[in-house]
Amino acid sequence: MKDIEQRNEETETLSPPLKDEYGGSSALGQILPQYGDLRVIYHLYDTTPELRGVVDQKCRELCRNGITISPYHYYQCTNCGLKYNSPTHDGVIPDKCDLCGSDKIIPAKWEQRRILQKWYDEPWDTNGNKIKRVCRMMDHHLQISDTTYLIVDKLYDHNNGKITYEKVERAYVPHADTVHMLGNSRGEFGKMDPTGTLWVCINKSHRDNVIRSTKHTIDDKTGPICERCNRPTILAWAVVRNTWGMGRHYYTVLGRGEIIPGPGRYKQFGPYGLPTTITLSSIVDALRGANQYLAERMNSNYPQSGILVVQSDSQTELETCMTSMQNQRVNNPKAPPGLRVPTTAGSAKDAVNLLDTNESVNDIDISTLQEGRREVINAQHGTRPIQARSKEKSTVQFDVAESNKSVQGDQEHIQDILDKFCIELGVTDFHFVFNPVEKTDELRALQTSIASTDHAIKMSNNLGFDYKINSEGTGFIFSKEPVIKTFEPAKQGSGSEVNSNVGSGLQMDGLEGEPEPRVPSDDGGVGDGVVGAGNNTSPDRR
Repeated sequence: MKDIEQRNEETETLSPPLKDEYGGSSALGQILPQYGDLRVIYHLYDTTPELRGVVDQKCRELCRNGITISPYHYYQCTNCGLKYNSPTHDGVIPDKCDLCGSDKIIPAKWEQRRILQKWYDEPWDTNGNKIKRVCRMMDHHLQISDTTYLIVDKLYDHNNGKITYEKVERAYVPHADTVHMLGNSRGEFGKMDPTGTLWVCINKSHRDNVIRSTKHTIDDKTGPICERCNRPTILAWAVVRNTWGMGRHYYTVLGRGEIIPGPGRYKQFGPYGLPTTITLSSIVDALRGANQYLAERMNSNYPQSGILVVQSDSQTELETCMTSMQNQRVNNPKAPPGLRVPTTAGSAKDAVNLLDTNESVNDIDISTLQEGRREVINAQHGTRPIQARSKEKSTVQFDVAESNKSVQGDQEHIQDILDKFCIELGVTDFHFVFNPVEKTDELRALQTSIASTDHAIKMSNNLGFDYKINSEGTGFIFSKEPVIKTFEPAKQGSGSEVNSNVGSGLQMDGLEGEPEPRVPSDDGGVGDGVVGAGNNTSPDRR
């Protein structure tokens, strides 16, 4: 166990760099190296209730139209590889290939569909999570940490030092912070510096040991023989930290094909940029004008609940701030970390602030942060605040209206993992597909509804209706009897002559040939479909 702990420390430094072919498994460590791990990121998520609501809504929207099993192709030419993505009109296999003219055309293997149907109907893991729940868990990790993984539990059989059979039994979604990909400084999985490869035994009880080899390459299907049980090995791909008993940890090495890393959102920047929590931490940096985040704990009794922001470009002042904090820990170790820490070291008093998301922070600071949150969440996820009681408290609620672009962006990332999982199952002709979202964007529909309501209110005002907002604040109450507004005849001079062209306000001058305007007493009122517009009308349902 001591050896594996030492190797795991090496694993921390061997995380691959940011590359598309490796899925960006160490995206957080590269984008925000000052954090060191995901603890600060998850702290931001846990202490921001409005963000949790948005992320949970996004995860629910991922599978809102369900998941189906769809074929990659219906027919394929074995000579040139041409694939027919749609069936023929009569459902009969084409006689000849449209590209090369070969008659060697085979249909999709429909027995593979039954394999996926079993995984669709039954739980994927021992916790009873089916495919929709598994996809939402992966989406949850993508939203928070920009990284997600799917662990594939396999059963192996071997003969003469070679693997002869493998079968997928279960699939798990591990916590993103517990997975460390194995690779060298060049970002190549399964390799070590300066040369050589890393292997792990197929025996589950020997997964605490990494076998190093300089004779095998990553293209080899099997590596060296395990010295403890004489079984074949597979290329080591990742180390996962597990927990059992009273908080004790042990490490399990996973091989190639046993863990599927997610593609990450940072490279394409997605439809709305970086993940929610990373963007929030960036906006905090922008709002405070900070250039350095210091994730420090005050002491064991009062762990830091906020982010320490140092507003200075001077290295001397930064060192003064750190010295002041160290003195504060010694002189007053019980100081609440959520409040400003007064110091006497020159300008360090103005440079050091503890920024937090709870009520103990200065009102001005939290007010600025709340405004920044609203802008970030609204820009990223198409949401709008519907209630803002007190700016200094985290009580802002959001009406989540997910746009189709945001949902489709999440589906593309999870779709890539599902396709790789189907390959591990041995299914190449079918795959799981998210049903497309509606053509009408929900956010656009919400904006249209708001505009229609505003237009209806203006029309009611012009007609003289009296209205007020109901007690719940969700609608309007109109008066039953309209008050018709009329215009007094304009008098000219001191005489009694009246301009004959000025009527009561209901009869107005118009162009020649223009139809006579309606009045509320007529059938249809002043306009068809307007609420309370006259006799024989119905509300406008548009």
